[in-house]
Amino acid sequence: MKIWMNHGSEHSYRLVLIGTFCDVGAATAAEDRIDQLKRTAAELPESDWDRVDERMPDDLFELLRRLKLYNFTREEVAGMAYLEHVSRDGVTIRVQTDDAEIQGLLKVLIEAGARVQIHSSHHWDDDGTAIASDDTAAAPDGGEPGASDGDNPLTAGDAGDPVPTSNDAADDVDTEGGTDADRDIPGPA
Repeated sequence: MKIWMNHGSEHSYRLVLIGTFCDVGAATAAEDRIDQLKRTAAELPESDWDRVDERMPDDLFELLRRLKLYNFTREEVAGMAYLEHVSRDGVTIRVQTDDAEIQGLLKVLIEAGARVQIHSSHHWDDDGTAIASDDTAAAPDGGEPGASDGDNPLTAGDAGDPVPTSNDAADDVDTEGGTDADRDIPGPA
C-alpha cells in the first residue's frame, strides 16, 4: 500500500495590511477604491481565456480607467474578493485576509500614497509583539525565547540593528603578498 503525501497552497496566511496615509482624503479615496473593487470582484464571472472579451471585460476595463488603476489585471481584481475585513480609522486603513495574493491591494494602497506594513497574525499581535509558538516557546540553549544567538549573523543584535555580514574567504586574504601555494590552498586541477 502506498500513501500519497500532497502539499498544497491552502494555507491561511492571516495577513494584516496597514496602510497609513498623509491625510484623511487619501485614506478615504483608497477605501472607496477597495470597496468598489471588492464589489466588482464578487460579480466577476469565471474567466474563459479562449474568448478575447473575457480576458478583460469592457465594464471592468472602464471601472479601472475611472479609478485610474491602469496597471491592474483581471486576476488582481478577482483577488479583492478575498479581503475579509477592511476598516478605516482616520488616516489608517487596516485590511485582513487569509489570501497571499495581495498584489492588487498593494497597488491600491501605494497608488494612493500609503506607507504599508504587512504582518501575519499567526506570528505578531496588533501592537507589534511577537507571539510565541510551540516551536519557539523554549530556546534550544535554555536561554530566553527569541534571545539573540551571537554565533548566528542572521539573528545577532536587536531587530532594528543591521545584520553583520562576513565574507569568510575575504577574511582569509593574505595581505602580505603570498600566493595560494604559500597558504596550502589547492589550485585548479
